[in-house]
Amino acid sequence: LALSAEGQVFSWGQGDMRQLGHGWTPEAHHASFEHTPRRITALQGERVIAVEAGFIHALALSDAGVVFSWGAGGDGRLGHGHARHVSAPKRIAYLKEQRVRSIAAGYESSLALTHDGTVFSWGRGALGQLGHGGNPKPSSENRPRKVEVLGAVPISAIAAGNKRSLALSRGGAVYSWGDGSDGQLGHGDDLNLDTPRQVAALAHLEVATVA
Repeated sequence: LALSAEGQVFSWGQGDMRQLGHGWTPEAHHASFEHTPRRITALQGERVIAVEAGFIHALALSDAGVVFSWGAGGDGRLGHGHARHVSAPKRIAYLKEQRVRSIAAGYESSLALTHDGTVFSWGRGALGQLGHGGNPKPSSENRPRKVEVLGAVPISAIAAGNKRSLALSRGGAVYSWGDGSDGQLGHGDDLNLDTPRQVAALAHLEVATVA
């Protein structure tokens, strides 16, 4: 994906799971590659300020705080309340009451951060990357759901990796959750976490951003 200074979005590459956002026709199904950047016309009229590419899905955020998603819908990663593929950008209706300021696309999950510092997550959560906890924890969420553990912590930035998630508080504290293999959550072990936990090793620092 590419985002121009004018807020136009371009995509190219493999699009067999509708992740390029150009709509679907029988001809497009058989020619699922774009070898050069092509503008996503479904976003015409929207001034897009951020884009995110997951494995086979994508997100876009407009200057009005509206979130769009498209591509593979498995595990609800598009946030539309179902698991169907979506071939062109579609507004996530479940976030219509929220003014979103930041988005993040993981491998099979998605995050959104509102202007008041609230984090929402959806998609695949088998390794805890959605941050909702529970016993048994939900394997997926097909619509945005508030990450309740962070409810008392105003968040300023979010990031989504392969199967883990990060959040940065306005005070500079880092939280991580999800797949803990190889120590990627930063808690000194290889354990998975299904709710956010502050990274203690960074507690003495005021962190500026996360990725």
